Amino acid sequence: MSDAATHPARASVRQVSRVAMHLTRGCLIVSLQVDLSDAILVRLREDLLERVRADRVKEMILDVAGLEVLDARDFEELRRMLRMVTIMGARCVVVGLRPGVVSALVDLQVDLTEITATLDMDEAFRLLERGRRDGTR
Repeated sequence: MSDAATHPARASVRQVSRVAMHLTRGCLIVSLQVDLSDAILVRLREDLLERVRADRVKEMILDVAGLEVLDARDFEELRRMLRMVTIMGARCVVVGLRPGVVSALVDLQVDLTEITATLDMDEAFRLLERGRRDGTR
């Protein structure tokens, strides 16, 4: 029997480790490289909010390009996290939404208000830079 089967918590911890967070160019980059589950989303929220507080993050990019599937429920949880980070004072941009994911979210009439998205990291950094120059949030 596999370790993941006998110790589901260990498997979850390994999967959370595939959520990378690092500061680059003064911005917190959060890169999701694992299929989402409730346990991963809870841990991500806790780790993300603590990192925003500890590092006094003012800008964040959420990179979802590594996600093969993003259902409406998981997207709503990510949206809630973005809202929390915004309340803590950081501007957020989502990058890497796949065409099929976007199509499904629109077809499911998922609330996409308050989401700022770009196609790639370079465009996200340009958007954040423009916001700093213009003094907009």
